[in-house]
Amino acid sequence: MKKIEYKVGNVVWAKWAAHQRWPAYISELTADTKSKVKLLFINKNTSSDIYDYTDNLEPFTKCAKSILRNNPELQDAVQAAFKIKEGKSTYEGKVGSESR
Repeated sequence: MKKIEYKVGNVVWAKWAAHQRWPAYISELTADTKSKVKLLFINKNTSSDIYDYTDNLEPFTKCAKSILRNNPELQDAVQAAFKIKEGKSTYEGKVGSESR
């Protein structure tokens, strides 16, 4: 299995705790002994620090329509994520004190 190299500015699918996969923007990345990534969840106004993140992140690609069905909030987040990934938008998400 090929190791994926993530960078600040990448858009990814992130899985955190019991929450469903959600598009997220990598805002910080450390390669020290703890391997931490700071994620800004797109259209969620939340952020999270994830350690040893290789099992929690996937490259952002198309998703099955069944995942989006009946979830307008996720549909909007996916559309925003594709715009960021394609360079048609920048991530200007506001992250308040609430964190996942």
